[in-house]
Amino acid sequence: MSLSRRGRPPAAILLSTTATLATVLLSPLTPADAAPGEGQILAQGGAAVHGSPGETAPAVAGLAASPSGGGYWVLTADGGVRAYGDATYIGSAANDHLAHPAADLAAHPSGKGYWMTTSNGEVRAYGYARQYGSLVGRPLAQPIVGMAATPTGNGYWLVASDGGVFSFGDARYWGSTGNRKLNSPVVDMAAAPDGRGYWMVAGDGGVFSFGSAIYVGSLGGTALTAPVVSMAAGPVGAGYWLATADGRVRAFGSAHDFGSPTGVRSPVADLAARPASDGYWLATGAERRVRAASAGRAVSYQAAEADGPPDAHFDRLAQCEAGGRWHLNTGNGYYGGLQFSASTWRSHGGPGLASDHPRETQIEIARRVWRESGWRAWPSCSRQVGLR
Repeated sequence: MSLSRRGRPPAAILLSTTATLATVLLSPLTPADAAPGEGQILAQGGAAVHGSPGETAPAVAGLAASPSGGGYWVLTADGGVRAYGDATYIGSAANDHLAHPAADLAAHPSGKGYWMTTSNGEVRAYGYARQYGSLVGRPLAQPIVGMAATPTGNGYWLVASDGGVFSFGDARYWGSTGNRKLNSPVVDMAAAPDGRGYWMVAGDGGVFSFGSAIYVGSLGGTALTAPVVSMAAGPVGAGYWLATADGRVRAFGSAHDFGSPTGVRSPVADLAARPASDGYWLATGAERRVRAASAGRAVSYQAAEADGPPDAHFDRLAQCEAGGRWHLNTGNGYYGGLQFSASTWRSHGGPGLASDHPRETQIEIARRVWRESGWRAWPSCSRQVGLR
């Protein structure tokens, strides 16, 4: 089976980005390969569904509402941007073969542009959104997991999973959790409506407020059915919503509770609120934030394994993928016991073709893929052998 990016992505796991996180190049997926419910858009309150990426799209990395609330943009892990409703498509990085997966998306307040960031802090700007700087070439202790724009559209913040905040343009630095010992990594951030502060949320539901952003409660210390993966700001800077991977939404302060959607069949990737604060959307189909948020916690979604899976797991996978034949080369474009495509193998440091190398080498390259995309890199066989 081809190795793909449907598992996210993504590299926002508890790994240092000082080590290069290579790209997993996309491979076509059939509907049979896709996990049910991936790429859904779910709406509550005054939010309406205008379309969705669908199950065969790359994993979702971010979601942003249009200024009118009549549409939204969806960012996928390969840097692709899809526009729905009155949200205008302006461009994307889908064909640029990003060296690091996309991490989040922020809309320009004019509705005529947007920014996207990758896990290593590269920022791409489209339309009216201008480039004010990025973290490319700067060593990071942890990957970037969230992004928020200022209300003027002249700046933005990036947040890393250790709570470090980086400000650009007219976005002012108001503080971070970078020097604190967190019980769970940060997974997202939201800007205060006046642009003079921001919140960030950790996977255990802990909320941290800075500047004018007012703390009005959290899920920290609460028994969660799944980790928190995203947050969105409510009105007046005195409220926010938190979303968990299983689709439960909790409102705090001035943010009104519009309930949680039913029929969530795949982990939630992101939450976006209508600018009028009268509803919100959730997008499904990602494991990046779920893996980060789940570290060290027993949840129903895949938790990060610090050193990667044991060899025995890859042996089981190889039995399904290639009948346990590590030197398999049938000429179908996929090689070795774990059926690497040539591009995926080489982008993760493998020389030649996977089938030319022993089992141990193939497993080491497979661990690199797993650290970035999880078991969804092998969508069918990982399910068949019980790895997810």
